[in-house]
Amino acid sequence: MFYRLAVASLISVVCAGASFAQVFVDTFSNAQTTISRNTVGFTILPQADASAIGGTRTVTNSYVSGTNNFDLLFNGTTMQSSANSGVVGNFLLNYGGTGGNQLNANITGNNAFVFDRVFLDLSATVTVTVVSGNGGVTATLSGFALAGGGGPNTTVNLFLSSFTNGGSLNLADIDAVTFQFTAAQQSTQFTLDNLRFANVAVPEPATIALIGLTGVGLAGGTWFRRRKLARQLQSSVR
Repeated sequence: MFYRLAVASLISVVCAGASFAQVFVDTFSNAQTTISRNTVGFTILPQADASAIGGTRTVTNSYVSGTNNFDLLFNGTTMQSSANSGVVGNFLLNYGGTGGNQLNANITGNNAFVFDRVFLDLSATVTVTVVSGNGGVTATLSGFALAGGGGPNTTVNLFLSSFTNGGSLNLADIDAVTFQFTAAQQSTQFTLDNLRFANVAVPEPATIALIGLTGVGLAGGTWFRRRKLARQLQSSVR
């Protein structure tokens, strides 16, 4: 738990930092076919002209285990992942880089890959890969932890400086972007919107430390509340 809080403090800024410029990869503004899977395996569905900066959206729906459906719904405003009780399901979104549909996007002036996490009720990890310069440089940020809990909309900022080879990306020629979501447990529900590159203010060291301390404080408060409840239950039993 503390590991996830620390990583989130360093890489993800929630509802903070003004965006001065941005290039949208996908706003999910087009309603498309629901992808449903109820047996272990993969479903791949190319969906053309889905990207705000060109290329083709390719969706890979991976059903890992369980006995009920795992669905991906593009409803015209957001993309929703829904794994029913007992089901583990993952998905991957790819933009450009296949079949001659490179993005060829100029994102100069932006310093982060950003997405809106509209809802997430259980923990998961996200891996983002960016390819530039006609395939010359691939930069990846792997296994970034998303804490669960649902709640209000949050913005997740993944700074390109945190990507492996991120400093070598040709920002004037982005060929492809891949976004991979991996469920940490069963029945994970996830809603996503507005994949984009943006120019985001980098948090000051003091702000990062404050976010980390706030997370530790919240975790500590939860621990003490649980201990208090446990003592009350023990007293009532006696």
